[in-house]
Amino acid sequence: MPFISIPVNFQTTPGLENFIPAYDNVIPEISTPDNIVPGDVNISLPYVEKGTSVINISAILLALYISGVILFLIRFLRNIYVIIRRTKSSEKISFKGYRIVLTNDKTDPCCFFSRIYLNRDDYLNGRIDKELLDHELEHAKQSHSIDIILIELVKIFYWFNPVHVLYDRAIRINHEYLADDGVINEKSDIKSYAE
Repeated sequence: MPFISIPVNFQTTPGLENFIPAYDNVIPEISTPDNIVPGDVNISLPYVEKGTSVINISAILLALYISGVILFLIRFLRNIYVIIRRTKSSEKISFKGYRIVLTNDKTDPCCFFSRIYLNRDDYLNGRIDKELLDHELEHAKQSHSIDIILIELVKIFYWFNPVHVLYDRAIRINHEYLADDGVINEKSDIKSYAE
């Protein structure tokens, strides 16, 4: 596409080259007998500057953008804080070079960097399938948390663009496929994993 030449006809208005632009809209005042004030008249009118009440749309948009960035940054930092607090207050178990964090939260298994977060009761009572644990382990091995952090940073600065929602969804689905592929490559029974 860059090598395709499209001819464009730019027409100029003839005669505009001879005009002299008036800068700052200053028009010189011409003295006529009607606007001459006699010397003995003392005119002391105060100079009043007209105030313009033009709303600067770029300043409003900038303030709106900065407000959105601050809001999404606070959301991001709060989520990181919740993860750190959850990690510190929970029991940790070593598992294949990674850490299992047993929480009291009723959430689905998930991972963040080298930590796999599981519900304490479900893990201790054996209600978490080995395949599900292997799936979360693959997420940790493949460092999917880095991609999640990057897309969250993109959300902070491009919060106004709805396209990042599609990218976020595509990245997360791709992570699921990659984790499934990693588990399937290590297992021979694909049918039991799929179930």
